[in-house]
Amino acid sequence: MGTKEILPDFQAYLLSHKLATQKNVLFLAIWVTKFLAFSNRRKQQGLKLTVAEFPNSLEAKADIQGWQARQADEAISQ
Repeated sequence: MGTKEILPDFQAYLLSHKLATQKNVLFLAIWVTKFLAFSNRRKQQGLKLTVAEFPNSLEAKADIQGWQARQADEAISQ
């Protein structure tokens, strides 16, 4: 899958509403994709709790930096 194929409508929305810069829009789309997978594993859980837990779950991973968890939180809060 090419990078432009990752949530292209979401990327276009972010750009058209000036919610992200061109250089960040792909990363935000990637985080939203990861959030959707995370959320699908928690189907019985409410959305509000899932949104709150996602950045925390990333911070618990050794290969994720704090700034990446903050970027992910920003992406799902758009």
